[in-house]
Amino acid sequence: MPARAAPSGTALNNLGYALFQAGQAQEAFDLYQRALKVRPDFPEALNNLGIFFGQQRDLEHAETYFRQAVEKRPDYGEAANNLALVLNARGDGASAIALLEKLLKENPAFAPAYLTLCRLYLAAGQQRQAVRALEQLLQRNPTHPQGLQLLKQLRSGRLP
Repeated sequence: MPARAAPSGTALNNLGYALFQAGQAQEAFDLYQRALKVRPDFPEALNNLGIFFGQQRDLEHAETYFRQAVEKRPDYGEAANNLALVLNARGDGASAIALLEKLLKENPAFAPAYLTLCRLYLAAGQQRQAVRALEQLLQRNPTHPQGLQLLKQLRSGRLP
C-alpha cells in the first residue's frame, strides 16, 4: 500500500476555514498553523489567522497576521480590507483609508474595499470622498446592490 501524501497547505487552510465557519474556531486555528508550517508564505492562511484573532477581539494579533498577508501579496483585497477594519478599530482611520486607496490602485476590481472606504470616509466626516468611492465602485459594477443603496442614501442626505 503506497504511503499517503501529507496534506497540502491549501487543503489544511480550506479545512480550517470550513471548521471556522462551523463554529470550531480552535480546530481551525490549529489547521491554519499547520498550513503555515507546510507553506510559510501562504497569505490566505495568514488572513484566516487574522480573522480568528479578530473574532477573539485580539486586534493586535489580528493586525499582525493581516499585515503579513498583505506583505506577502500586496493586491490581496480581503486581507487589506480586513487590515483596514482593524486599523480603524484601533483608532487609525487615516492609515486604513490610505491602505485601501493603495489597494484599489493595485486591485480595482475588489468591490468590498470601496464599501469599506466609503464607510471610513463617512466616519472621518468626508462625505464627498465617500460618494466618490461609491461612484468608482459603480463605474466598475453599475448594478452593485450595496453600492447603489449607499449612494442613494448619501445623495438623499441620510447618512448610513
